[in-house]
Amino acid sequence: RNTDYLIINESEYRNLTGIIEPVPACKAILNNSKLDIKVIVTMGENGCIFANRQNIMSIPAAKITTTTGNNNLRILNTAGAGDAFIGTFAAMKILGYDDIESLISANVSGAIKATRENIRGSPALNEILEIKGNLEIKPTIIS
Repeated sequence: RNTDYLIINESEYRNLTGIIEPVPACKAILNNSKLDIKVIVTMGENGCIFANRQNIMSIPAAKITTTTGNNNLRILNTAGAGDAFIGTFAAMKILGYDDIESLISANVSGAIKATRENIRGSPALNEILEIKGNLEIKPTIIS
């Protein structure tokens, strides 16, 4: 009853619904819930899906290909990327950002996290916003 957002990954929505594709799974979750929840499906390098009763959107992943200092950003370790995503989403909501901007920032945060070998610690807000400002991420309505 106290849930506003259900954030799940690909294996979790499959286990929860028995449905292989994310859009029908989101529809099933929304249709089976008496609550006015929003569903977010994290899909790693494929970004995320955001679903509510009005529509379902695809938010592309942040493709980080820039170079900062002497470090070329490339995927080193995906451990903790989902946690960084969720933490950033929650933080951006607390700061007053809307759902879509919060999810774009969360995608950037997860991507940054995956460029780090160490699984501890998440990217700082200024780092997320700087890299986000250099990217063009356009969500699309898919249903």
